[in-house]
Amino acid sequence: MRSIGSLVVFACVCLVLILSAPLMATHVEAAATSKPIRIGFLLTQTGYGAMGPWEEHGVRLAIDDAGGKIAGRSIELVAEDSATDPSVSLEKARKLVEKDKVDVLMGPVMGSCSPGVAVYAKEAGIPYIFNCQHSREVILSGGKYAFNPMGTTAWESYPIGRYVFEEMGARSINVIHDDFDQIVEIGTIAIEAFRRRGGKLVQRQRTPLGTVDYVPNVSVMKKADVVLMWFVPFNALRFTSQYFDAGRKMPLVMFGNPTLNEMDLPMVGDRAIGMIATAPVTCGIDIPPMKAFIDRWLKKYGHLTEKEGRYPRKHEGIFNYVAVQMYLEAVKATGGDPSADRIRDALLNIRVETPGGWVSFTPEGIGIGDIYVLKVVKEGDRLYWKDIHTYKQVARDIPPE
Repeated sequence: MRSIGSLVVFACVCLVLILSAPLMATHVEAAATSKPIRIGFLLTQTGYGAMGPWEEHGVRLAIDDAGGKIAGRSIELVAEDSATDPSVSLEKARKLVEKDKVDVLMGPVMGSCSPGVAVYAKEAGIPYIFNCQHSREVILSGGKYAFNPMGTTAWESYPIGRYVFEEMGARSINVIHDDFDQIVEIGTIAIEAFRRRGGKLVQRQRTPLGTVDYVPNVSVMKKADVVLMWFVPFNALRFTSQYFDAGRKMPLVMFGNPTLNEMDLPMVGDRAIGMIATAPVTCGIDIPPMKAFIDRWLKKYGHLTEKEGRYPRKHEGIFNYVAVQMYLEAVKATGGDPSADRIRDALLNIRVETPGGWVSFTPEGIGIGDIYVLKVVKEGDRLYWKDIHTYKQVARDIPPE
């Protein structure tokens, strides 16, 4: 009797296990999908530029706007300081992937720091979202899981060469810029766009990054209709101030993102009014998504000081917001699956309304969106970059012909 009873009990246990197996599997699956989506971000908290407050604010606002969850999974930010140092950036990227087990890498913004991180991300087989323009070679070095919503450096200078000739009516240009490879490249592209339409290059000067005194360069400038220029922020402030102090009158046009942000413009003063630049997005763009973005930013950070990032005056904050926004939309499209292949497929098929307008990707992972020509204007006591011309929905890569 005991043996029969034992068999009955055993049979019942087996039946329970069989019937509960689907429930147990569902429970295991739920436990797996309840793990947070972990975003690994390399911020610029120290070192040259130190844009950390704006960068981190952009990331956290994007997470807040998603409600802190995506596809039923919580979102966790794991941030590290790139220190604007390539070796530190690579070390921190390894930590984020190998120790912190993040699902995606983003940043850093500084051009010298990203190439090593991009190659590492390719080796690690992890999605990598750039948060600033880079050369086509650097973007593609990140492999098939690398995406850059802001595009290549080529697009940002080509429209300026085109705009200066077609819209400003200039027929001759004087060019001056920092002397490092990336800027030499995009300066050459701007010149080519201008020449292709019949314009003439009068003079080109390349100045060392450590330049403090630009008076010798300004004094030998030959007359032209427009001066095309681009410098890193500290040098941009020095050059423009010394240029205007010397009484030069040729209009100044930056052949790329404006490195004089709203916090820098007051140091140049009203003399900056009329300067031209180009960007994929900046807080001065007069479209509803940007106005709504600024309202949300001020609601979250309006209690801070200007130096703490009260207002999105540095466009890196908006760049970071867009990088996170695009990734989270991809996660939503996969139903919460952050695996690299699923995220890649999703990114190639989504189109997202960002603060700067609609953004999607080319098959190579390069952003498609609006390109804005900007001009420094003054409203009340505020000097800022306002959009004055738009090249609609072009690949932020090849020349937008």
